[in-house]
Amino acid sequence: MKRTLTVLCNMLVAYNISANCKINSPREIYQLIKSNHPNIKANQTSLANANIDIEIASTISNPRLEVEREINGEKTTEVSIMQKFELGGKRQNRISLAKKNNELQKNIIDFENQEILIETILDIHELHRLNEILPLYTESLEAFKKILDSLAKSKTLSPEKIVERDTLELVISDYKFKISKLSSEKKEKEGLIRFKAQTNCKLTSSAFNLDLRSWKELSPTKDLSNYPKLKLINSKLETSIYSYELERSQSYPDIEIGPKVILDNREKIYGVNISFDIPVFNQNTARKERMLKNLNLTRAIKKSSEEETAIRYQSWITKYQDLLETLEKIGSQRSFEEKHKRMEKLFKRGIISTNLVIETHRQLIEFSETRHDLEHGLIEAYLKINEFHGTLDSFKF
Repeated sequence: MKRTLTVLCNMLVAYNISANCKINSPREIYQLIKSNHPNIKANQTSLANANIDIEIASTISNPRLEVEREINGEKTTEVSIMQKFELGGKRQNRISLAKKNNELQKNIIDFENQEILIETILDIHELHRLNEILPLYTESLEAFKKILDSLAKSKTLSPEKIVERDTLELVISDYKFKISKLSSEKKEKEGLIRFKAQTNCKLTSSAFNLDLRSWKELSPTKDLSNYPKLKLINSKLETSIYSYELERSQSYPDIEIGPKVILDNREKIYGVNISFDIPVFNQNTARKERMLKNLNLTRAIKKSSEEETAIRYQSWITKYQDLLETLEKIGSQRSFEEKHKRMEKLFKRGIISTNLVIETHRQLIEFSETRHDLEHGLIEAYLKINEFHGTLDSFKF
């Protein structure tokens, strides 16, 4: 009973700590996901298994003991110990292949982990967008409701006012639907962030505020050799080379050799046993040809991947420069907020027509959406370029 109460108390304490903790910066989310993401943890387990494969490849077969006793008038006992020796460098090629598979697994994991981290940062910015867009919709909805309420108080409405009322009712219904849709999207994304970070801590609005000022400087390097995808393809090529070498070594037979003793009533005979296959009918030709074709295919893939990488890299550079230039032209967040405040003052004075109020709010939301789309594209381009440089791990917010 006491043990059960202790466990329950610990669970309650853990729940309260989890419920009361807060995440206040994108950096915190990034670090939590980097440490706790289920796929990243699974990748670490896969890497541990790859290390075990090297040990397995290094094993040497145990000696084989044979004892034979015959009683046919005379008692005869034969004892032999056989040890298998792998010829043609099989064991060394097997170890080398296991090591290359280990490197391949590391590069696969590195590539997958970097894609997860890019996705994480883009999700953070998407939540930042939702946190800014939702209040604009809510504010617009409240403004439309006030105008509709004032129209409802009028006993008689001119045809123009009737059209205004009907238009407002349609717009209000549309905005309610959009708010509901965006709110659901926000909850879903926050839930996914918590799952990836493996936390129940509260996500404050500041947790999604990315400072884009640090995103305007790129490394001058054009060296793409550290790009995880290219490293992955290089590892695949090296693995194919050692797979082919291992199949070549399989053409050589293994030999079993060891001492043999024959004991009977009259004498002892000592000798040596030797056993091996004669490669007359099977020289592993088909498997060697298959591995050679795989090797040539991997070489061709490597060459085309290097060419494609150079093209894609330049495309991301161009996209980044274009987006940065466009973003600087459309104005800052501060200028947007100042215009927004000026418009709100005019709306409150009631000197703006209903149609213009609707259009202005629509333009405010559209401008904000456009700016966020540009920012999202800029962030993605910046991250992809850093991934090409192999510097994403040193990324700082």
